[in-house]
Formats: sequence, structure tokens, C-alpha cells
Amino acid sequence: MTAESVARERVAAHEAGHACVFLACGIPVQWVEAQITHPRAGVTRFGFTMTDEDRWSAFSPLPVASKLVRRAVGKAGGLAGEHSANLFTPESLAGAGDDLGQIGGALIELGLLPADAPTVPMKFVAALMERAGRVIASGQEVLDALRIELLSSARVTPTNIAATWTELDDEEVLLLFREMSGTAFP
Repeated sequence: MTAESVARERVAAHEAGHACVFLACGIPVQWVEAQITHPRAGVTRFGFTMTDEDRWSAFSPLPVASKLVRRAVGKAGGLAGEHSANLFTPESLAGAGDDLGQIGGALIELGLLPADAPTVPMKFVAALMERAGRVIASGQEVLDALRIELLSSARVTPTNIAATWTELDDEEVLLLFREMSGTAFP
């Protein structure tokens, strides 16, 4: 495999992971993109998952903590998608800076990190990746099909992923976070 093809595969797996996990969490996804041009052309890797997260967050009857957990696990879904496709490397974390920032924002809102935290502790990222990985593993064939479709299509609208994440999942993650941080919050 060339470096270019590995980069394409990694971005497709990352975006497919986001889409699968967001949809499993009940967060609507409008479309997914994974576009890579030849690295020697000077174009950087690009991937994007367009969710209806803002509207869902405003109108979902779920508690705020559940919404924050689902946002964080959806963001970790990209890294879990790379991992499930055997494409996760240390570069994966460097390329997921925006995702990690949004995970950090959710952890700050949950009261688990101070607002001035320099980075997201890896124990939280690893825990979220593990939970997102479970979601992906339960529908691995769906992730694989979406990843393959992303390699040949400019934009894909995923339609065959059911919401399977429950409030019990939210509570389990929150309990894990409490134990990891030693922080009590409602």
C-alpha cells in the first residue's frame, strides 16, 4: 500500500467511524465525506461528518450529561473507526486535534476537567474509544461498507444504521468517568 492509499483508507475509516457511532447514539448524520488528493500536490487530508448535532442537542429530551457523553463518544468514533480498520497509529491522535478538543469541551462541561486543561487525558480518550469500538464491532459490516463507499464516492449519506445506544450506556460512561476522575457530579 502506498502512503497515499493508507491516508485515504485512514480518513475513510475515521469518518465512517464517526458516522456509525453518532447514528448509533441517535444523533442524525446528514452526510459523510472523505477526500484525499495526492500529497505531493500539497493538499492536506480532508474528512467531514455533517451531523444535525446542534438541533438534536437543542430538542432531544435527554439530560445534558447524556448529550455530552454521546457527543464525546461520537467524536471518539473516528479514532475507533481507524482502530477497527487496523489503521490506527500515533499519527491518528495528531490528526484528530479537533475531535480531541471537542471531547475535552464535553469533559469540561461535565466538570471532569478544568477549563484551562492543556490536553485531554488519554485515559478518557481510551475509554471513549473502547466504548465507540464496541458500537462499531456490533455493526462492523456496516462500517466496512461505508468506509469502502467513501473511498469511491465524494459524499455518502448513511442510512442503514439504527440507534442502539441507550441511557444505560450514558450512565455507564458517566460512572466510569466519575471513577477515573474521582469527581462527583450530578
